[in-house]
Amino acid sequence: MVKSKVLGQMLESLGGKKHSATNIKEAHRPDCDVSPLISNFAKWSDKPKRLYFRENSEWTQVVDSSNLRGNLFAELLSSPMRMDRITRLRAPCNLLTQIKLGPKAESVEGDKGQFELAPAIPPTKGDATSYVNNNETSLRKNGAAFLKWIPTSTFNSTIRHIGPQDVIRPTQPIVDSCKAQLINEVQQKISFTISNGESETTFGPPNRRIKVISDSNETDTIIVHPELGTTFNLKDINDSELQRILKMLPNGIHLDFAVDKQLCMAIYRLLQFGS
Repeated sequence: MVKSKVLGQMLESLGGKKHSATNIKEAHRPDCDVSPLISNFAKWSDKPKRLYFRENSEWTQVVDSSNLRGNLFAELLSSPMRMDRITRLRAPCNLLTQIKLGPKAESVEGDKGQFELAPAIPPTKGDATSYVNNNETSLRKNGAAFLKWIPTSTFNSTIRHIGPQDVIRPTQPIVDSCKAQLINEVQQKISFTISNGESETTFGPPNRRIKVISDSNETDTIIVHPELGTTFNLKDINDSELQRILKMLPNGIHLDFAVDKQLCMAIYRLLQFGS
């Protein structure tokens, strides 16, 4: 009798027995407006929080404009992230030094390698590439471990495998090559700007203005002013030709980042290298 009663209840439940409204529990509304699983997503998931917007109007409704278009520092920080082979930390690639692996420039007695590492200044696309920090002290300290800077893509190549034994020691320390190339890049670009008469006019809004000077009385090398723009002081750059060019213009060289983007970034990298 008990079995038949239980069986009947089961059949009744499977047949879709109607439940009274009092037995249905209402969904509980959380006290908070936004679930912590959403607001603190980046913390508990160990992943960066990303916001996706279909239209620009949606973005402007959420985030106020910071007026960073044409800003040097925003441009530096917005570049793709790459890993520094010395510190093993990731940083915007515009703040790092690009290292290329290529055929050796000339044969060196006793070296059987066929390739050598060299800095790419300014940065270039293509070929096997790695990155190290743009700091003279760090590069000089870790220069002996240059084999650790070999681009990992060369080890995974299906066409040709390149090992550490194929890479020779650079004829000139990489840190010295970096310094010489940085100075040469700035020197050439400044000379070109002056020859085109584009060095004595202030362009654009303050966030785009860059002034280049060489003033030993000023202690700071980078000065950011909300109304006057950014000033780069090259007083500590030990290069007679570059200093001679800067002394020709006692009022400094006035640049617009939107127009002289490559020159402004080259000067910043040079100052960063010696900091």
